[in-house]
Amino acid sequence: LHDICLIMRLILNTDFQMQALNEAYLANLYQQDNNELLNTRKALIESFADDCVAGFYDVLLVSGSTKKFITTQLVEEHLKEELKAWLLLTFSPKNSEAEIQKVIDKQHLVGQVHARIEVPMSLVNSAMQVIKDVLFHRIRETGQLNAEEKLELIILLNKLIDASLSLVNECYLEDKVSIERAAQEYRSNTSAHEIAIELERVKGSMLGWMGQFMTDIITGK
Repeated sequence: LHDICLIMRLILNTDFQMQALNEAYLANLYQQDNNELLNTRKALIESFADDCVAGFYDVLLVSGSTKKFITTQLVEEHLKEELKAWLLLTFSPKNSEAEIQKVIDKQHLVGQVHARIEVPMSLVNSAMQVIKDVLFHRIRETGQLNAEEKLELIILLNKLIDASLSLVNECYLEDKVSIERAAQEYRSNTSAHEIAIELERVKGSMLGWMGQFMTDIITGK
């Protein structure tokens, strides 16, 4: 157990260092020249957002591995708007440290949420490639830009997606390690007898709740 905790601490220290590097890299992408490009192409990027979101969920919803995580109703009511907001936040210019910190915090949150609901990051990473495919195809097909302008925009958006996704991955791993460390500490500080008592208490509470639930149904309450 001591060795496991030591390994987790080493992983966390490494993760903190990588996370700081990823944060710095993402922040550095919002420099003046890139901000000007994002601002100039803002309307064009926004016009592609819905197609990116649709392509993302079209792929996820036909995959059997995603069915336990998302439903068609959940996608229509909530997730599409969340993904679109994430895209527009990531692809918008940042002219202050507060704005940059906001987008960094958003990547943290995305990683943490996926860790806690146990959505595999491999699934998120694969789905993100769909967004790239749709986005870059739309840029290549547009008649509003010449070849050099298309290449310039694709390179920047690709960097922003990769930098954001790297930070999401680091925060995901950090949260997973923290959860496991807490579980290990709980197990090390709790005897088998105490765990058995707690399990019986929880089981008793559940049985009591189920009994009351069935009684309410039968009596029409």
